[in-house]
Amino acid sequence: MARIDFAALKRGVTIEQACSLLGIPLKKTGDQLRGSCPICSHDSPRAFVVTPKLGLYWCFGHCASGGDCIELVSRARQLSKREAARLLADHYGSS
Repeated sequence: MARIDFAALKRGVTIEQACSLLGIPLKKTGDQLRGSCPICSHDSPRAFVVTPKLGLYWCFGHCASGGDCIELVSRARQLSKREAARLLADHYGSS
């Protein structure tokens, strides 16, 4: 299996692209995107916050955690970080 450059992948794949890959519906609110959390399924449409400028997400619901595009895919799909990175790299043509 090919080696994955995690830093390059994070530079090449946006948090918005990760959300799109996961099918997360988000609504723009100022500089942020908000929706229900795909990880803990918190029902508030404001629990899950994505800050594109920082490339990060945060859940104010049951998760009370956040991270970057790789962490999001890892947690939402219950994959290892390596598997999540591979999924993003394969989908968006980065490595």
